[in-house]
Amino acid sequence: MKRYGAEGGKGTGGQHMPFACAVEADGWLYVSGQTLMENGEVINGGIVEQ
Repeated sequence: MKRYGAEGGKGTGGQHMPFACAVEADGWLYVSGQTLMENGEVINGGIVEQ
């Protein structure tokens, strides 16, 4: 299993984020989405605002 994008990630309040953006395992690539944030706060609205 190989993790991508897990190193150095910080969440709201500066805590370490324990998950990866993508994980490769057994020939599969699993990816995750994320809500757009600015200065540690979630940007409200739809895709146009984000």
